[in-house]
Amino acid sequence: MLPWWSIKHSFYAEMGGYRVVDKRSGQMYCFRPLQLAWLHKEKIIEIPEISTEDIDDRSGADVLAKILACAQSTWFLVPTSARLQQKLTLTTLKILLLPYVAVTWMIYFFWWTKPLRMESYTKIPVESLPDAKLIQLAKATLPVDEVPNWWRPVPLEMHDRAWEFWWMEKPWDLKRVRVKHTNQLIPIQLHTQVARTMAESWVADWYRDAVNEAHPSEWDCWDDIVIYLSGNFIYGFGLVAWDYRFPTPAERIVWRVSVLTSCGGITIWVPLAFMLRWLRPGNTWKELPFYVLTVMVFAARLIIIAQVFAGLRLVPEGVFASANWSSYIPHV
Repeated sequence: MLPWWSIKHSFYAEMGGYRVVDKRSGQMYCFRPLQLAWLHKEKIIEIPEISTEDIDDRSGADVLAKILACAQSTWFLVPTSARLQQKLTLTTLKILLLPYVAVTWMIYFFWWTKPLRMESYTKIPVESLPDAKLIQLAKATLPVDEVPNWWRPVPLEMHDRAWEFWWMEKPWDLKRVRVKHTNQLIPIQLHTQVARTMAESWVADWYRDAVNEAHPSEWDCWDDIVIYLSGNFIYGFGLVAWDYRFPTPAERIVWRVSVLTSCGGITIWVPLAFMLRWLRPGNTWKELPFYVLTVMVFAARLIIIAQVFAGLRLVPEGVFASANWSSYIPHV
């Protein structure tokens, strides 16, 4: 679309770096990249070119800090790798830290060019943005036709079995309370078009002083897959210590059960949700499995953390052995 546009500009726009200002009303809109792209395509606005150096000046991100963070995590892996190569014992604390190092690298890989703590923004003046144009913008870029789960038609008998998804009910109710403080700023003509739809909260965010970072502007199944795989990777990495020499056999069994519970809990969470969503509202069996599963996963994670530190009282002798660095560092 724009020859000078880069991934850093996308981050900048996603964080609310561009603000569209209506000259006639003085209203400032905090649009996301989808809205900015549509307005630019319709020749309503002209996105001003801004250099990556200028974005860096507006950001509080420090490349040196990122390098030091990656170097620190890398240095953690150096002695750990040496111990593994020489078949020296690791503590369960180090074993559980390994997946967090991998996730840290992944985050820095994708966010290396992302600005941090934007201290200023770029204004894009426009002659006017009438309600009709805003309605057109919302319909083109937001899910105006999708009804959220916190809204239900009456009477109750009209509900489809798949209409309610209890897991989304309470969060959306809480989010709607937050939106009520902002949707009063939405013009009436626009609000009537988006009321009680998934787009209502998004349009309300246009009138906020800053970008609502509670959700990204785009989300699809791939994002869910990445989160699911990352969670399973972190929770399931404890299986590496399946045959670890714990202080007692009972602690080894507790460790295995806790790791399997935490890993298996989030694995069956989604399919369980889709199965239970077909139950009628008010069915006791609809919510009970989620409460039980949540308690089990959190309890398992707490037990694992407690075991990590409790196990330090009596570690295998190999933990105190030092890696032989002379085999890795050339010397005379």
